[in-house]
Amino acid sequence: MRHLPLPLLLVACAPSGHRWDGPLWDPDPLPDCTAVSGGAVGAVYCGEESRAVLDNPHQGWEEFYGVANPNSPPMRVAYERFWWDELEPTPGDIRWEAIDGAIETADDNGQTFAFRVMPVEETTASYDDEAFLAAVEQTVAALGARYDGDPRIEQVDVGFVGEAGEWADTPADVPYPSTASTTRILDAFAQAFPSTPVLMNVGSTVEGGEAHLRLGLDRGFGWRADCWGDLRENWNHHDDFYEHRLEAAAALDTWKTAPVAVETCGDMVLWQWGSYEESQVRWLLHWLLDHHVLLVNNKSRDVPDAWRDSVDEYLGFSGPRYVVTRAERTATGLTVEVVNRGSTPAYRPWRLGLRVREGDTTVGEIVASEEELSAVIDTVTLELPLADPATTAALDLALLDERGAVISLANVDLRDDGYLQVFP
Repeated sequence: MRHLPLPLLLVACAPSGHRWDGPLWDPDPLPDCTAVSGGAVGAVYCGEESRAVLDNPHQGWEEFYGVANPNSPPMRVAYERFWWDELEPTPGDIRWEAIDGAIETADDNGQTFAFRVMPVEETTASYDDEAFLAAVEQTVAALGARYDGDPRIEQVDVGFVGEAGEWADTPADVPYPSTASTTRILDAFAQAFPSTPVLMNVGSTVEGGEAHLRLGLDRGFGWRADCWGDLRENWNHHDDFYEHRLEAAAALDTWKTAPVAVETCGDMVLWQWGSYEESQVRWLLHWLLDHHVLLVNNKSRDVPDAWRDSVDEYLGFSGPRYVVTRAERTATGLTVEVVNRGSTPAYRPWRLGLRVREGDTTVGEIVASEEELSAVIDTVTLELPLADPATTAALDLALLDERGAVISLANVDLRDDGYLQVFP
């Protein structure tokens, strides 16, 4: 198995510039709410927000190549890359057990799985070669036929071009694919994965590279940056590349409809060796929230103790954080106000569920809201009917994923099973 080199570029000298000492995220106050006691029509429940780090799926820190690190924040997404020639030693003969095994391991660990296929650079003569493009289309179609829409799959990177499939550095004398070839590769992913999120790397630093990224975003893809945290003097990714590329590709609003992910330059342990100050790390964490980043890959390395509080502060706002702020009993059921206090929508078909409970026993079926919360960035009001509007039993609310599993609300006083009792 080949291994990617661990970047040491950040150790050579202390980073320069960019410090942040204020709050990482400053959301507006919650809407006013006045509680009305009782269990009859007109009773009002007022929810209280929790700032705890939520161990929810589809957000936060990524695990890298199956390395579980107890000193990391919760890692609910597992991420791996596969060399194309090892995954598919002969055309059409894909070793499904490699990906299937990784998916099953992640699922057993309560994680979803994300992956990328990396090209064999030493054998790449031209990305515009018809045989190369046809092989990419065939492989991507097979991957999509097997994995698209699988709820265990978090996302798929475009891959196949550049070192490690990053669309950044190519071998000497091998130019980037033409616009026509890039279009074929991206169309293959769009057609193969209409349901599963696809991420396009921000790509090469050469002028004009934003066109490749824009082509991906036009197909509904999210974006991924693989050198977050680079603050070197003279030239660095944050000052001299990311903002220019994202603005030129009109990518700064992508997060509203598709996820964004980053991977560290080196890792946070190397940053500490490279004399990063906490205020610089806080600036980088603030950058994540400002760019609405959903997933961070720190290569399963430690988060230094000195920075853990700041990382937890970031995690307290990253991704979707739905708070039930108000629930009112009506003549037909409940009217519930839900506010997203996080930095991204859910991107998943989460719904609010209403449970009627007597003691520890659920009475009847759990009713899910008709409206999904996948695109909710701010506030939404939901109507949830009750089969017996006059019931005096306990009424509980919870977020439910597409498989009916409970997702933690960002409310205090959740029950052990993740539900929030709102009445009586």
